[in-house]
Amino acid sequence: MLRKNEAFNWTEPCQIAFDKMKEDLSCLPTLRYPEKGIQNILETDASNLALGAKISQVIKGVDYPISFGSRILNRAERNYCTTDKEILAIIWSLKKFRPYLLGNKFVIRTDHNPLTYLSTFKDNHNRRARWLSILSEYDFDIEYIKGRDNVVADALSRLAATITFGSDRQNIFDAQKKDGDIRIIKNYLNGTPIDYSNYSDFVVKMLKFEKRLTVTDDDVLFYVNKHPRLVVGPGIREELLRQSHASEGAHCGAENLFKLLKNNFFWPGMLDDIVEFTKTCNVCNKIKDPTRNPKSTLHPIPVNGRFKDWHLDFIGPLPLTDDGNRYILIMVDRFTKWCEAVPSANQTAEFAVSCVLNNIVSRFGIPDSIHSDQGRQFESTIFYDICKFLSIKKTRSTPYHPEGNGMAERYVKSLKSKLRALVEDNKRDWDKNLPLALLSLRIIPNDSTKFSPYELVFGQIPETLNRFSTQANTTEVQPTHIFVEDLKIRLSDILNKCDDNIIQSQEKYKRHYDKSIYENSYKPEDSVMVKDKTLKASFEPSYHGPVKIVEVRDLDTVKVENPDLPGTTKIVHHNLLKPVKTDKSEEIQEKRTIKIPESQIEFVKKFLPNLGRGRNVTHVRKDYHLD
Repeated sequence: MLRKNEAFNWTEPCQIAFDKMKEDLSCLPTLRYPEKGIQNILETDASNLALGAKISQVIKGVDYPISFGSRILNRAERNYCTTDKEILAIIWSLKKFRPYLLGNKFVIRTDHNPLTYLSTFKDNHNRRARWLSILSEYDFDIEYIKGRDNVVADALSRLAATITFGSDRQNIFDAQKKDGDIRIIKNYLNGTPIDYSNYSDFVVKMLKFEKRLTVTDDDVLFYVNKHPRLVVGPGIREELLRQSHASEGAHCGAENLFKLLKNNFFWPGMLDDIVEFTKTCNVCNKIKDPTRNPKSTLHPIPVNGRFKDWHLDFIGPLPLTDDGNRYILIMVDRFTKWCEAVPSANQTAEFAVSCVLNNIVSRFGIPDSIHSDQGRQFESTIFYDICKFLSIKKTRSTPYHPEGNGMAERYVKSLKSKLRALVEDNKRDWDKNLPLALLSLRIIPNDSTKFSPYELVFGQIPETLNRFSTQANTTEVQPTHIFVEDLKIRLSDILNKCDDNIIQSQEKYKRHYDKSIYENSYKPEDSVMVKDKTLKASFEPSYHGPVKIVEVRDLDTVKVENPDLPGTTKIVHHNLLKPVKTDKSEEIQEKRTIKIPESQIEFVKKFLPNLGRGRNVTHVRKDYHLD
């Protein structure tokens, strides 16, 4: 109903569901803060596997819960007698709710009647003596209530031990009883011989845990370590993972899904299967970023000389000026870092073409190339036509990858920073301060060239700086031809040094950048997710796909199927891709069978688990490759 690009359609079932939701929410127990002067009531209970407790207050005849709690018993605690488990429930509850109870008289309610005589217990062992010492810190009375009235604490004490599978745990029991591999294991545990000629990998691995396996009276196989865990066969494993991951797990990661399931279920290689399953979840692949973002090797752009290659980009929208300007077209020479910037009321292709002609071609000559992003003004027919007419090579960066036009992006950031400082008082006159901001960018030495753009263009530092020089200014005027020769020599020396400095800077930056690369190797037909960098609603997926790779290109770009326009392709940068596994749930259910020839059965029997009920067999863990 709330999907993007779909009409809002409120039907009668929607209204019924909405009313039901309101009713359920209004009937849920709401926790409230305890009120001073009103006695607290602590209800506790213990089951064979867990403890439960509830603290509440009765106000005007209504029981208001303050807090709930439950926890699983550890292996030693499950061996306690019933009375000790019930005392443990009280001790644990007192510690959990200590801030509410200490210093105030309260009532403890339990459905274990012997606890009403707790203070008169005789011949207490060390554990009970310690517990009684803890109880002596509190002022309370113990009341007995019938088990049917202690429903909250009783439910909490059994909540942790509940095994859920969809809406009916009986599904998993029934599926287990129908599983042929589990039937073999049950028969083995009951002393029935096993047919070695068709011995599945699942059975082999399960029998390594023979001493921890048990079959209940209702014919259900459990793995018992710290507590009983239901054994899940290959046939229903994928369905269990799918439901748990999508519902209770809320599409959590592999580690958290494993934590969710490991207390209730068991099968060999459980964590590995969960990791593989979560990798194939299409929902997770669309909404989750990888643990480590992809970062390909840096490819420095070759520098060919002054005014040969220009980088273009638009800045804006900015605050509307009094002259109606809202945008800036910035143009940066790759070699000298000389920057041109022109304010504009729009960012049309016609304006971009006029700036190229008036600010680049007419001043610095026809360049070899112009590089930009994929803005529609730079991708227009008129822009490509003028480039073709002037024999200018038009290149572009991949979509939503600003690093591909890093030269312009850096100057965009610098220019905006300087304008921000210059227009502190009046935000509507930034276009009048633009020449001053450009002057600053042009006269400051660049980190990579070690020269200012002004010096690389004119062969000298600007007069704005010469006036502060401590050297005496000469008034001698040189003849033009001598000045030209000196300028050639000076410029040649500066440009040679600049060229060396740029190469050294690129090599240094590449070494630093490549220390943190994290590349994925792709080939045609690989499945990938494509990062969605467009502005979108909060809960829209972060990735499109999965799509197939059509072609692996140079400079870390690949051609993929266009997820927005089926049947077409698009060029995407490596850093916007995430590898994804297609659905391989069949691998989770796969039964790898060891085929053993008749002549080898007696030999293998010596190393595989004993066929009978004996438990003194050493399991030799070896891999046999028998034909």
